[in-house]
Amino acid sequence: MSTLPLAPDFDLCTAITCLEQRITDLSLAVDRQNVQIGEILDLLGDLRNRTDWSAAQVGELLRILFTSIQQVRDTQIGSLLAEGPITVATLQQLQATSIAQAQDLIATKRTCPSGMHKHG
Repeated sequence: MSTLPLAPDFDLCTAITCLEQRITDLSLAVDRQNVQIGEILDLLGDLRNRTDWSAAQVGELLRILFTSIQQVRDTQIGSLLAEGPITVATLQQLQATSIAQAQDLIATKRTCPSGMHKHG
């Protein structure tokens, strides 16, 4: 008769032990996932920082490029002014053209007066 009361207690103890083990396993799985989520967040933070740095670098490169282009045009216009009178229309044309077109215009302006002197 003593075996009957032990069986329900034994089953209850076994069930509690199984539940405790299952809770421990779930707790460890949650901890591992938290660590992995933390690593992913670190990677995303790193990626965001690198993207921000790259965007800043590209912005700075574009600023330098646009400044350089304007300086080249200013130099070309200054060169034309130093060589003789220039019309407002020519200045506007230089500002509206590409660099290659502006260089062609400058070359044309430089060759025309010298060519005229040779023929005259």
